[in-house]
Amino acid sequence: MLNKAEVLRKLGLDPSKIGGLFTENGSESISAVANALKLAGVTDVHIFDPSYFTTHHNLSRLGVHVHRIKWQRQEFSSDWLLDVPSTPSHAIWVTDPIYNTGLYLPDEFAHALAVKASKGTTIVADETLSIFPGRFARIIGSSGQFFAIHTPHKAVCVNGLKFSLVAFRKELESSFEDWADILSGGLGISAIAAIEHFLSDEYDQYRDAFLEALKPVRRWHSETIAEFGRRALLDERSTGHFATVYFPDKSACLGASIKYLSSVVERTGAFFIPGNRSGFDPNAGFCFRVNLSLDSSRFRGALRRLYRDLAQ
Repeated sequence: MLNKAEVLRKLGLDPSKIGGLFTENGSESISAVANALKLAGVTDVHIFDPSYFTTHHNLSRLGVHVHRIKWQRQEFSSDWLLDVPSTPSHAIWVTDPIYNTGLYLPDEFAHALAVKASKGTTIVADETLSIFPGRFARIIGSSGQFFAIHTPHKAVCVNGLKFSLVAFRKELESSFEDWADILSGGLGISAIAAIEHFLSDEYDQYRDAFLEALKPVRRWHSETIAEFGRRALLDERSTGHFATVYFPDKSACLGASIKYLSSVVERTGAFFIPGNRSGFDPNAGFCFRVNLSLDSSRFRGALRRLYRDLAQ
């Protein structure tokens, strides 16, 4: 069983009630969940953007109607959940932390999702980038139908050695295992090694050291952004290696302009993925994520050139 029960327990889940499927990575897990939703008769999925780009493509290719709800920056209202029908044909898909931001949804939001699940709506929580995953499965697990995606190594920026786990109600385990043979096949040696590493004390020690190493980088980055006043903004309470930088005076539409993006790269030598690719709210302005784990003198120099250019 590849220590599935032990992994579930480390996530704070009860393996007698919660089942799991191992995959190679988060993308395979997203495909597995999309397939499960289709098999369950879900016709409409309401995605709380920003989200990982493969999510809506996986759902759309199966004929599922996708509705994209934009996160309003600095707000965590769950009022929009009231507009989602409380029926088994509808599902809600959220990403925690909010994709590319390092901002975690509050417990109140998770409990609102649990209420929605208890009324018949299926809940999907993509916790791929969660440093301490399992929260949504613990809160929603006994309330109704749910799926949660966990990829622990990706949250600490280890991509060469990783696995992903989809958690769900125990009665779905055999169906997920059968479909895995069709959708993704068996696990490679790196995923098996990653499972063993995750269960060891070494993983916890690495995670803690990784978070500690990020502190001075975040401090430098926040101080650098502060030099530009209101022309460049960060999210408060962001944690982990991702942070999103916003330039509210610049149009989000620039993120779709190859000509503009190319000119910025040529002037600054800095490459980035604009936030519109992940479904950020256009009202937030031009934005993109920064991977703080890439810290180096060249990294800091490139960011300074980029920020000076965009703040003009």
